[in-house]
Amino acid sequence: MANEPEKQDEQPTAEPLPPAQPANLLNSDPDDTYALYLVNDYWYYFFRLHHILCDRLSKMNKHALEIAAEEAAQNVNKEESPSNKLRLKNTSKLIFLF
Repeated sequence: MANEPEKQDEQPTAEPLPPAQPANLLNSDPDDTYALYLVNDYWYYFFRLHHILCDRLSKMNKHALEIAAEEAAQNVNKEESPSNKLRLKNTSKLIFLF
């Protein structure tokens, strides 16, 4: 058995693993992603109130668009401008005495 080449200690080479990703990055839908922040109470209150404010403004905007669509369907010919209806313009004429 002198003619056989010597077998070297062959160790199986392990393939490098892909970098570990957080579970939120594995999801393909960007709306389902989130981030975890550790903050004190004041930041929590700020973000919570900001979220409540944004929700309420969004609801008011949707409601205002619905009302505007209803009014547009009812009033095809508008005679009065919205600023006059809301009393934002002063329609009275001023008399200047010189």
